Amino acid sequence: SIRLWSFSLQPHDRLPFRKHAYTLSWTCPSGGLAISRNSNGKITLLKLDYGDTGFHEPDMDSAIFDLENIGEEVLEITMIEHKSLTSSRVNVLSS
Repeated sequence: SIRLWSFSLQPHDRLPFRKHAYTLSWTCPSGGLAISRNSNGKITLLKLDYGDTGFHEPDMDSAIFDLENIGEEVLEITMIEHKSLTSSRVNVLSS
């Protein structure tokens, strides 16, 4: 199964840390500049162009992170959580 969600961050708004247990794919329909802080201390600067997409498989080091819009425009992100992909991967690794 999947879960679709989208959000907008005003300039300098920040989403709190969140644990991601499922494989994610995302797209950025607006473009913008953001910072993501990871639970292991890693900080990533993201320069997103209109229509950029990405894929993220959570692991022990990258499953908890935040997102802050450091740009001057509204940042829009649409995400899909692929619950069935993560379950299949976990089952294969457990066998």
